[in-house]
Amino acid sequence: MEVLVLMEVLVLMEVLVLMEVLVLMEVLVLMEVLVLMEVLVLMEVLVLMEVLVLMEVLVLMEVLVLMEVLVLMEGASEMKDDHWTWSF
Repeated sequence: MEVLVLMEVLVLMEVLVLMEVLVLMEVLVLMEVLVLMEVLVLMEVLVLMEVLVLMEVLVLMEVLVLMEVLVLMEGASEMKDDHWTWSF
């Protein structure tokens, strides 16, 4: 009788330990999943920031090119005006 009770207690303890191990493993897996999701979100944010910076750089370059074109056109216009002035 006493042996049976001891065996039952041991089995119950083993079951509890197994359940605890399973819960811990589940918690670890969940934490790992959360960390991975966080890493993915951070990577996505970094990619978006990089895209925004690249777009900003492209816009700035386009603005600079347009300004340069306008300056060149203005210079050409002034040279043309000077040419006509000199020909008189």
